[in-house]
Amino acid sequence: QMSISSAQVLRSSPTLEALQWATDVASSDEPEVGPTPARIDAEEWQSLTSSEVRPYLDRLMLSRRPDAGLDALLEVGFLDAWLPEISAMVGFGDGEWRHKDVWKHTKQVVWQSVPRLNVRWGALLHDIGKLKTRSVGDNGDVHFFGHSEVGAVLGLSNARGARLIDAPVMMISGGGIGHVIDDVALNLALYREAGASVRLIMPNKLIAEKRERTLHYLAMAAQPHGV
Repeated sequence: QMSISSAQVLRSSPTLEALQWATDVASSDEPEVGPTPARIDAEEWQSLTSSEVRPYLDRLMLSRRPDAGLDALLEVGFLDAWLPEISAMVGFGDGEWRHKDVWKHTKQVVWQSVPRLNVRWGALLHDIGKLKTRSVGDNGDVHFFGHSEVGAVLGLSNARGARLIDAPVMMISGGGIGHVIDDVALNLALYREAGASVRLIMPNKLIAEKRERTLHYLAMAAQPHGV
């Protein structure tokens, strides 16, 4: 009598078949890969264990087109069930938001990043804090103040991501003085704790008539930190 192996049982699962399909999509150069599986409800997805799911996700993330694979995970309902912070990015930033689509941007960053697991997972999570920190200034500019700190709570901070890939950091700050100095000091502490190297602070959106004064005080604040 032949027994059914655990691998055979897993292959018969609609959830893992859907994960395999998404992985195949990410690995293929073809626009379509087989029939698209039906969308699976969250309860069925959540019946899986991390040890069952993780090998598929890691293979997908290291594939030639992880961006297509991520869209496939979205289509079958996996992201809503397992990574709701990621699925919440979809459509965020389009049209009325007056900002680039965070989901499209994130997929592009993942696809263009070095195909190492820590790098690509960091790329996937690098902007999840934006959804909780969006604000619009009086002039209509969209801001995400503190999104890296919020992202650190939700998943992976920019500081840890920089350390994982041993990349120097250029920090983009606002154009004010007081709150900008506080924000820079907070971020510098996070980067230092993670062991990442901040090489440059670049003030953004300076008011022309206040430019010299602003740069003077920001330079004074940065000097003790060796930046």
